[in-house]
Order: sequence, then structure tokens, then C-alpha cells
Amino acid sequence: SLTVDGTADNDTFNVTPTGIGNDGSFDHSQSPGILFSYDNAADATFNGGLGVDELNILGDADADLVTVNATTVDVDGSTVTFGTGLEALGIHTLGGDDTLTVDTAPGQIPLPINYDGGDNADLLQVIGDPAAAAVDTVTYTVGPQVQEGKLTHDDDADPSNGVLLSFDFENLEPVQDNVVANNLIVNGTNADNAINYSAGVGGGIFAGPTGLVSVDGFETIEFNNKLILNINAAAGDDVININNNSIPTGLLNINVDGGDPTASDKLIVNGLAGANDPLVVLPTAQGAGVVDNINNFLPDVGYANTETIDLVGQIGDFEGFGVDGTANFDLMIYN
Repeated sequence: SLTVDGTADNDTFNVTPTGIGNDGSFDHSQSPGILFSYDNAADATFNGGLGVDELNILGDADADLVTVNATTVDVDGSTVTFGTGLEALGIHTLGGDDTLTVDTAPGQIPLPINYDGGDNADLLQVIGDPAAAAVDTVTYTVGPQVQEGKLTHDDDADPSNGVLLSFDFENLEPVQDNVVANNLIVNGTNADNAINYSAGVGGGIFAGPTGLVSVDGFETIEFNNKLILNINAAAGDDVININNNSIPTGLLNINVDGGDPTASDKLIVNGLAGANDPLVVLPTAQGAGVVDNINNFLPDVGYANTETIDLVGQIGDFEGFGVDGTANFDLMIYN
């Protein structure tokens, strides 16, 4: 086995696994100009020291298959163990169509992860049913650049568990997450966003139907096994389109918050094609309420800070639309 310990200063290890036999090489910020190589290391472990220390795992120009769990990173069959005293984990897969799989089943991943997919089309998959702590909230935030974003998993019910997964990425294309959670939050930007919720492709890591959320030209997130989808449009004149003819596994409700300004956000809710599913708006306050799918063919859509609602049905389905009044005095104008 191989064990490399950091120093009392700030250490950066750049490790390149190169073979199924656990071969590889690495350099160290405190040993400039020196490249260390290792062969047939059954266990290659890197520990930090007393400073702020980072372990970077490097791929190559080909298509890399990378798997991260609570203690190890595997690159094309060669495994590196991240030990104690580290503050961050970086994964850089360089060229090729790379796939990074984050497996949460063995437990909480203790280090924040920074992922740079490099060139070509790179996929992030988050899988598993965490053994040590349940995931309450998955949060996906796009930007600031088109191929950048952040994904976190939190156990809100037991804050002592802290952040279960913190993942910043760049040069990444799609994101997929099948981890069981109560909430999925998708955050837009402060620009005028076009946010679309539709059916995902499914297959692969997914069992059953999936949902797909896109924000402008940013990277999409495909998901299932979430009870509630929460879309936060943030500032800007946003259009949020809800149009999925299937229900992702586990999904019960959808909530949309148009954000500021409180005069220009539009919500579009589409009925189920081929079914008679009347849509009724149930206001609860100014700019807030629920779009009720009366026959429960699709999840109800709660809304807040929303100024315009479009209900979309199909003439051949003989669908009806309605608006309920409140307990107060209501003014309704029909054009």
C-alpha cells in the first residue's frame, strides 16, 4: 500500500491514476518539479496536514469513468483513497466524453467537490440511498456561466449532519440525480429566465419516469425520487412552463416562486394530453395560490410571486378551466 502525508503548510496533491493495477503518478505543491510514480499500490491513500489541503484527481484525454464515494475515487478501475486532514477534493477529467458517478449509498461524502469536466460532453450522475443520513433537500443552482453550477444535498431534519454533498462544477453537460429526497430545489438566475419542466429521457440510473428542468441554456437536471419540485425563478421577468405528460417516480407536488419583480412573471401549466383533466386556479393571496389538476392526473402546481397564469389544454380532450374566488370580496373580469 501507499500512504502520502501532507505537511504543516498548505498542500495540494495532483494525482493521475493510470491503470487497473492501481498504478499512477502524483506531484506535490511542497515538492515542486518532482513527479512521483507508483505501481500496483493496493491502497493509495493521501492525507492532508495542518494547513488547507486539497487532493486533485486528474483524468486523461480519453473518456474517463470516475466514481466517487465516501472514501475513494475510482478512475477507470484505479482507486485513490482520500484520508484525513483534507479540505477539498478536485476532479479534472480533461478531454473525452467523461462520466462522473457520485455514489452516496456508502455514506456522507465529507469533502466539498470541485469538478471540471474539460472538453467534450461530460455527465454527472448522483445515485444511491445514503445509509447514515436521509437527504431532505437537493438544491441545484445554475451558473454563473452556461456550463457551471452547484449541487448540494442537505439533511435539514438533522442539521448536525451538515451538508451531505457539496458539488461545484464547470464544463459539464447534463446532471442526473436519483437519490431519494423530500425536496428538489432548482434556482434560476436574476436575469429574465425561460424555465421549462418536462419529461426526462429516463433509463440508465433511473427506474421509472423522470422529470427534466432546464433554465435558459444552462445545464439541465434530470431527476426522480423527489416528493416536491420547487422552482425558484429569482429576479427578472421569468416564464415558467410546466409541461410533463408523466409523473416522475415519487413526485407529489410542484411549487413555483416567480420572485421579483412582482409584476412580470408568467406561469404556464399544461394539462395532460389525451385526458380530461380540468385545471382550476385556487387563489390564496395576491400572486399566490394553487393550480389544481381536478382529476389528479398530474401534480398540482402551487405558485407565489406570479402575475400571469396561462392554462393550456387540448380541444379534443373536452377540458374545462376555472377560477375559484376567495373568502373575501373578489373582482373577476372575463374577456
